[in-house]
Amino acid sequence: MKTERLINVRDRSTKELADRLRQAGFSERIAQAELARARKAGLVDDERFCRLYVSGKAHLGWGRNRIVREIRRYGIELEQMEGYPEEFFDADEELARACACVRSFHTHSKNPTAACLRRLVNRGFPLSVARQALSLVDGSP
Repeated sequence: MKTERLINVRDRSTKELADRLRQAGFSERIAQAELARARKAGLVDDERFCRLYVSGKAHLGWGRNRIVREIRRYGIELEQMEGYPEEFFDADEELARACACVRSFHTHSKNPTAACLRRLVNRGFPLSVARQALSLVDGSP
């Protein structure tokens, strides 16, 4: 069935799966029945989706702000997840990711520090973390 095909591609949030079913032409009643069946079978689990998404994006070097912003697009409020934020975000790991981003940053900008700061903030690092990373990395731009 359509639900299994969508889930076999990758894990999905409840909202995302419901949206995809509606886009495929399923009525609201059928879509909700499919979602209930998928949740009961353990095929759809927003907490599992959220934990996988957060860890995957953090591994790619995303900052906390960007991850939170994007996860909300999937219909998930992180604040309602058990263990949030301690089990989802580690401040030391985020600073380490920001420092790695600073180390890998190369620019021809007239103001490389400002350019690197913009990059960090655009990747979702809080301004305080971005500034701390810049000050910690030797030879920062």
